[in-house]
Amino acid sequence: MQTIEKVKQIDIKALIEKETGVHFNKANQLEKCPFCGSGQGTNHSPAFSVNTRKNYFKCFSCGSAGSAIDFVMLFNNGWNEHKAITYLQEDYLGIRDVFKPSAQTNTSSFDKMLFAIRNNPITKASEYLKSRGIDAESLPQGSYWYDSLSNAIVFTDTNNQLINRRMINPEKGKPKAKNNGTLNESIYDKMFFPDFDVVFLQEGVINALSMVGCSSIALFSTENKIKDPKVLLPYLQGKKVVLAMDNDDAGNKCADYYKDFILSGRFDIQSLRRLVLPKKKDANDLLQDKSLIDFLQNTENYQLLWEDIVTKPIPQNSEDKQADNEEYYFFVENGCYYMKETIKGKPIVKKLSNFLMESVYHLMDGTKESRRLVKFQRNTGEITVNEIMSSELNLDRFKKVIRSISSRGLTFFGNTQQLDNILTFLYDREKNAIAINQLGYQSEHHAYCFADAVIDKDNVITYPDKLGIVNTDVTSLYLPPFAYTNLNDKSYSAERRFAYKAGNLNFDSWAELIFKAYGINGAVGISFVILALYRDIILDITGFFPFLFLFGDQGAGKSN
Repeated sequence: MQTIEKVKQIDIKALIEKETGVHFNKANQLEKCPFCGSGQGTNHSPAFSVNTRKNYFKCFSCGSAGSAIDFVMLFNNGWNEHKAITYLQEDYLGIRDVFKPSAQTNTSSFDKMLFAIRNNPITKASEYLKSRGIDAESLPQGSYWYDSLSNAIVFTDTNNQLINRRMINPEKGKPKAKNNGTLNESIYDKMFFPDFDVVFLQEGVINALSMVGCSSIALFSTENKIKDPKVLLPYLQGKKVVLAMDNDDAGNKCADYYKDFILSGRFDIQSLRRLVLPKKKDANDLLQDKSLIDFLQNTENYQLLWEDIVTKPIPQNSEDKQADNEEYYFFVENGCYYMKETIKGKPIVKKLSNFLMESVYHLMDGTKESRRLVKFQRNTGEITVNEIMSSELNLDRFKKVIRSISSRGLTFFGNTQQLDNILTFLYDREKNAIAINQLGYQSEHHAYCFADAVIDKDNVITYPDKLGIVNTDVTSLYLPPFAYTNLNDKSYSAERRFAYKAGNLNFDSWAELIFKAYGINGAVGISFVILALYRDIILDITGFFPFLFLFGDQGAGKSN
């Protein structure tokens, strides 16, 4: 225990500088977060910093925070605590064998069980996998074990807190699987490969092992409802995530849970999709049918749930440059705008910019000075999204605005007419969104808006994308407080407190508790809450809305 405390006392600033190769500024801030990249936005405001007095780090964008141990775990793509502490005590403290039990240490029955299982031959387990169509020889070492006592193939989680058995020849009427240890918050990650762009979140381990050639993590069971975002963060950060649960009642509920968990946690991912498996078939069934590869390659089997439009690149070349030039009076080549015209019988090609842009959303707020979310992509590949006012889209102001957008500057070489040609093209393809400037109930849209979520008339919760856009069946709504373009805007500090937090209390239980605590006064308060929900209707009919007059004992701060 003393050694672990020494590990936590390792100078966090020096550690991070050594591990990342990047130095902090005078304010103990990094130019960009090692985990989410924040700090590369329009104003280059760093989000990652260290508190040298308390010896911890924090990123105010992605939420990563903690001690030296936490940093090493995150920075090394999901090392468990054991591995992180071992690394720190050996490389920074020069201490060996911290986890070697002393002669006085009593080894738990769980550890003894795990030790015995890992020393069994795995031949029978390998044969079982082969009977399921899985190429056992191609699996990473330590992917599975064998329990001779219960004749079961065994899988363990990343922190060695769970022993998951699957019976090879289950007896009739007895469970096919059994767990020892802690299921909640457990992850099977032997089939996770950090360099892969796509990661599948699987229901069971057998399905993860069936998809050899893919990067997967498994939950062991649909009952495993992870609640700590840090458990999944090392596996999902920056990835295209696919929910690959079974297409049955339990699997669909599990997929819905993790869709909401990932989107509400604002994980920094590229996209979120659902792999829609056939009814009554899982990945292993498809493997045994020899149809798994074709099924995974068919894009129609994936349902797009969310996509990071910020990082999605704009095409760098026109498909038909001549046709585009004739129709739109410009074309795209090597990430820049060009135009071709004939002067005195000679074709002349003019470069109009060193960037491309896309008007992603027109943010309508009922005023003449509406805003647009515009994506800019420099010809070097750098992408950013900015809110641009309508008045900033005339040539002179536009040129001034774009100079500060990219770290290396954006330049438009063309004239007013050429800019208008490009903008007309963009306007014809942009989407509209209603800007929500006052949170709460939106009677026009039949929705209740939080800073980071919308609940529609059917009581369905939808979370915004990275740009703050929520797409409903009727329209698109723009929630600015947590939008990518406003992360460093302190003017939204108050609105960010009005974030959605799921509760576990329904109205009946709440009302009963209020009445039990406050009696008739509580009943009056409950009635006023119900009345307030229909305030707009009451105002429309009566022209006024009553106040709730509070009363109580003298000196209690209320009228007596």
